[in-house]
Amino acid sequence: MISVIIPVYNVEDYLRQCIDSVLAQTFTDIEVILVDDGSTDSSGDICREYATGDARIRLIHKANGGLSSARNAGLEIARGSHVYFIDSDDLMTADCLERLEQARRETGSDIVCGGYTHEPRELGSGKGRLTVPSHEAIDITLHQRPGILNTAWGKLYPRQLFDELRFTEGIWYEDLDIFYRLYERVKTVTWLGVKMYLYRLHDSNFTSRWTPRRLDVLEVMERMERWAEEEAPQHLEAVHDRHFAAACNMFLLLSRNEPKHPARSHCWELVRRYRRGLITARGVRLKNRLGAVLSYLGPRVFALFA
Repeated sequence: MISVIIPVYNVEDYLRQCIDSVLAQTFTDIEVILVDDGSTDSSGDICREYATGDARIRLIHKANGGLSSARNAGLEIARGSHVYFIDSDDLMTADCLERLEQARRETGSDIVCGGYTHEPRELGSGKGRLTVPSHEAIDITLHQRPGILNTAWGKLYPRQLFDELRFTEGIWYEDLDIFYRLYERVKTVTWLGVKMYLYRLHDSNFTSRWTPRRLDVLEVMERMERWAEEEAPQHLEAVHDRHFAAACNMFLLLSRNEPKHPARSHCWELVRRYRRGLITARGVRLKNRLGAVLSYLGPRVFALFA
């Protein structure tokens, strides 16, 4: 059985489409865990309506604790051999779980990732399959190459991976914070090119707006850096690449929104720390390599043209 975990918070405009897409799966051995994370709109009522009408649905109502808290609450009661996360403003194709489960059986991979899109008309398009050792999947993700993402959603996991792991609560970028700890516990990861997951873009997406909480990514990257230094030095180059990208992004956001914020100078120091090694390092995407070169013109020019 696959446990589909849906954290819910104030998504009344999208929630029905999300739940309907899960209930329409051609793979039928599922349980659906709705975690109402203290919604203040009608989302809680919608959850109750669906839970009353379908025995496959289990419902948790809890005080608001954030996305990680809601996912962790779902994991606590999950009964499936595998788990799948979907955000409550997104949706999935009807054959999504069937495709992922078939790929799991055919490849023997513990983690299987599906393709995604922002455009509804692209759902079901795409092709290809890639199976790589987990250490390579970590580097692909950190170098931000096309395919395997750090997102928790859109992937099929063995539930037992979470026996000793939980999402870190109270921070943003929780997916980036956990993905490598999940991947290092398996042998291979498989990616499917078919676009089976619709990730909606709207104003409430955290990446669509500035807030100081965006700086949580720096804490997440510092924790990842310590992991690589102490436990996985073979990933240090890739971690530095991702740390550089995060520092650049935060530097630019702060330059445009809070130029006097003390974290701005820290971000620039991180850019200077990593840029030299990235210019010639293998695996670094062109965008980051060009950013490293541009940074030598100084923070003012970098903020204008990056």
